[in-house]
Formats: sequence, structure tokens, C-alpha cells
Amino acid sequence: MASAAWPDGSAARSSAPPLELYRDSLNSYACWLDHQSPRACKEWATRLNSTDNGSREGAVVEAVCWDWLASRHEVELNEIPGQGGVDFLWKTPSGPVLVEVSALTTAKLDTKTGLVGGRPSGPIFYSLITRSVREKIGDKAPQLKGHKLPCMLMIGTLHFEVTHICLGSLELEELLLGQRVIRGSFDPETGEASEPHSAWSLKSSVFFDEKGQSSIGHLSGVVLAGFGTIDDSRNFPLAKTCCVLNPCADYPLNTIDHPDLCFGQLRSGSLGEPARIEWVRGDGTPCDDASLCAARRWQSLKNLYQAGELELLREILRSDGVCDEPD
Repeated sequence: MASAAWPDGSAARSSAPPLELYRDSLNSYACWLDHQSPRACKEWATRLNSTDNGSREGAVVEAVCWDWLASRHEVELNEIPGQGGVDFLWKTPSGPVLVEVSALTTAKLDTKTGLVGGRPSGPIFYSLITRSVREKIGDKAPQLKGHKLPCMLMIGTLHFEVTHICLGSLELEELLLGQRVIRGSFDPETGEASEPHSAWSLKSSVFFDEKGQSSIGHLSGVVLAGFGTIDDSRNFPLAKTCCVLNPCADYPLNTIDHPDLCFGQLRSGSLGEPARIEWVRGDGTPCDDASLCAARRWQSLKNLYQAGELELLREILRSDGVCDEPD
């Protein structure tokens, strides 16, 4: 993997792509920001040219996130230099949305996940980014309080491995409903036990407390964006994005305004057993990793049926505990 180079020419770590590949986004953002507020542009440029890698990387993430937003709908600067506030006002067709942008740096994710760039090939153990994202939400969510508009937190990273491995739907469902647990009951007097079943523990949920009550209604959703992938044919950064929606948001996001964005949300709107999460793009097409695998498998079964391979099909269905053949 090619080594990265920061604006001052110093060597950066190999988990992030070369920063010159973000030059178009950086230049566009600098021109736009200078038009919006010369003071804000000067402060951003100071961070971009800082000797601190975290500050510089945060400035890059801010620019590429703005580029992603602006390529879809008009953006205005909302933060007032010297006074603070939410970063951007995103003018979607259904109405304005406040967007706060934050970065998970490659150095932090190296430590948290163990996915350090430049390692020899081969299997390794690594951790997911769920805890890091939860901590970031805890830090940034208070800034979004008190607004009578949908409020969205966009968390971006330039980390190559995290972009590819840790931004799938299955890894992010814990933000919505907490950790998966196996539950069951056991009577020590009779020795009888119930059938174990999979359930959710709300202890680590971002949007609910352990009793299932909404805990952060002012946050409409969290967008996770990985910008660690480069399109070699265009020498341009690609975005891998998904959004976890708050089912109890005071001001919900309108998913129709974002046809290409993958949204994770409660299917039934209820926390009763069994709670289900569905991943669907704003245009209505499925985008769940697990659902797509299941859909491909089901199509394979239908192909066997249509090809007349009934004995093989019945054997597969019996092993799954299914009696019916596909329609």
C-alpha cells in the first residue's frame, strides 16, 4: 500500500490513502468555506496545516463529508465562528437538516480495532468500531439539542481497513438495539429449561435506555462514512456510507430525500420480541448484507426448483427445517 503524505510533506500512516487524493474535495471546500465565512475558512486551514495529525485528518474528513453532502443537496454553513453551533444546514427537498460532522482518526481506530495498516497478510483478530462510534455520539450529541429540525451526526474516517471491514450493517445494529444475547429460563427445582432464543440487550443501545425508553430524541440519525477507498481509475476517494435511524426521533429524517443512502431502522417500530431491524435505501431497495445473502440463497433454491432438481431441493429444505418448496 502506498504511504500517505500530509500537506506539509511528512509521512503519514498507511491505513489512510495518500491525502493528495483528497485534493479536489479540499480545494472545493476551501473555496466554498471562504465564500461562506473567511474567518471559518482560516480556522479550518489552520487545522489542515497543523502539526497534529489528528487535527489535520479531522479537517480532511470535514471537507470530504461536506463534499458528500453538497453533491446531493445544497449546504449552508451553520456554525458561527467564535460562537459555535452545528456545522452545516443541509437543504433537502423535505426541509432543512442540521448536520454535525466528526472524525474517527486512523490512529484512534488502529488502537481500538487492531487493524493497523501495513501488516503482513494473513488472518488477525480485530475489534469492531461500535464502542468508538458510541463514544463519539456521546461527545457530539449534546451539541444537537434544542433545535426544531431533524439533526444528523455524520462520523467519517479515512481508515482503509475500517472502511472495508467494519461498516457493514451487521456491525452497526448494536447502535440501535444493543448487543445480541442468548436468553432462556431454567427452573432449578424441576430441572426444566426453556428453548434458548436470540434477543437484544438494550444496555449498549445509543437510542434507548435499558427499560426501552427513548434516551436521545433530539438526534434523528447517525451516518457513518468511510472514505478510505480510492477509485484507481479516477484517482478519487469513494464513500461507503450507511445511516442508523432513531425510531423515537423528535424530528425524523425523510429517507426519500436520500435514495442512495442505506438506512437501518426498526421494522415494526416496537421493541417487543422479536425486534427486527431492516436495512433499506431511500429508494426502497434492500441494502442489508445478511438480507442480500439470504435473497441470493433463496434465488438459488428457486433456480433448483425451476430446473427440476426436486430431490436436491427437498434435501436442502429438510436440513433447514422447511417443508414447503419455494413458490
